[in-house]
Amino acid sequence: MKDAFRLQDLDPRRLGKIFDQAFMEIAFDEDGDLVVCDEIEVLVRAYEEQDLIRYESSFGSSAAHLDVVSFINGFNRETNMVKAYVGEDKDEDGDWVVTFEYDVKVYPKETVSAATVVRVARDFAGAVRHGIAEVDDGTVFPGDDDA
Repeated sequence: MKDAFRLQDLDPRRLGKIFDQAFMEIAFDEDGDLVVCDEIEVLVRAYEEQDLIRYESSFGSSAAHLDVVSFINGFNRETNMVKAYVGEDKDEDGDWVVTFEYDVKVYPKETVSAATVVRVARDFAGAVRHGIAEVDDGTVFPGDDDA
């Protein structure tokens, strides 16, 4: 497999092959998007129209909205790489959905290496885990092994 890819070449199947070759567990969600299962589940998508690759993870929290917002503010102050936000509505389980995102800009006609795509996913997962450990006192994600 080649090592450098243009953004338009990074469909979910191609991304899946990149992570599979890096010996990382992968799956595809109900929309056909790639989910990388490393420390946490990371949705990886290439957006040609926005010139970026987005890394994203979401977790539900049954904490009070004010506690979730306080956590997000602390997380965003603590973590430079990743931004966090909460959705406006609760999910079907009655939880607030906390989403973590990181975007990598890939300029038109430029390429990104497979190693970079994988390294950023690992860095993203580590930054999310570290940020949660640093900021949350167990109020937002109490003993949650998935977050």
